[in-house]
Amino acid sequence: MFELAIWNFKARLYQWFRNRFPFAFIIRREQQAVEMLLQQIPRPVQTVVDLGTGLGDALSLLKQATCRIGLDQSVAMLKVARRKNGDASFIAGDACGTPFHDHTTDLVFAIGLFEYMADPATLFQEISRILSPNGHALVSISPRSLWTALRKLHGLPLYPMNLSEFQVIAEHYSFEISNSRKTMMQQQVLLRKRERSEA
Repeated sequence: MFELAIWNFKARLYQWFRNRFPFAFIIRREQQAVEMLLQQIPRPVQTVVDLGTGLGDALSLLKQATCRIGLDQSVAMLKVARRKNGDASFIAGDACGTPFHDHTTDLVFAIGLFEYMADPATLFQEISRILSPNGHALVSISPRSLWTALRKLHGLPLYPMNLSEFQVIAEHYSFEISNSRKTMMQQQVLLRKRERSEA
């Protein structure tokens, strides 16, 4: 509950900080990495779910998708995301227990979410459940670094993980890493859900 209160408070200042140096530069590089990874998805994305949507930035990159849904626990963040993405749907809820049907989503975003998960396995289980076979997830992790250590000062626990640690968990849930890009504070990772016959 305390963490949710922090996110609701941060929603008021988050966009302002993100538009200022050096954060604007860092965030722009992260967005470019996400855009590049999106281009590597071999088929058009019709249905996209953004877990931990925050301000809705990731959803803004896929306006051509026929169904765009953002989910976040912070109602304050969802208000901002709704203003940016008026034609998308937004739901307040838990990323590890979503209301979505099994195997119905082409793409799941989880940008800036895994680093706040003490148990990433529960998030992987949920992503795997809602993704269609051969669907993709575009996620980010925070490797151990000075930047990650500094991010801990904002009052929320962070759980850094390097790509090799992340890969072990991903493979356990039948995901393969298609590609990744490292930016200053995060590593963006494109995952493909393997079909059962491949697992």
